[in-house]
Amino acid sequence: MAEQAAPIRDLLDAGKNISRLADYMKRGVTPSKENLSKAQTWLHVAASKVEPHVAEVEAIDSLRLRPRGPGMKG
Repeated sequence: MAEQAAPIRDLLDAGKNISRLADYMKRGVTPSKENLSKAQTWLHVAASKVEPHVAEVEAIDSLRLRPRGPGMKG
């Protein structure tokens, strides 16, 4: 289960990092271009790892929402 949670944890960590950089900018401190670039890359990589999991959940949800034929109970 921890293996499945790792991509989500990476995405959360990337979001926290970007939030921290945004907070610095709000206070008037400009992060280096290197830090901004690393944060962007980190978020992109983390999001791409989560995408297959999202697609799987969406596929399962679409099956649940599919109308059932007449006479089928479920």
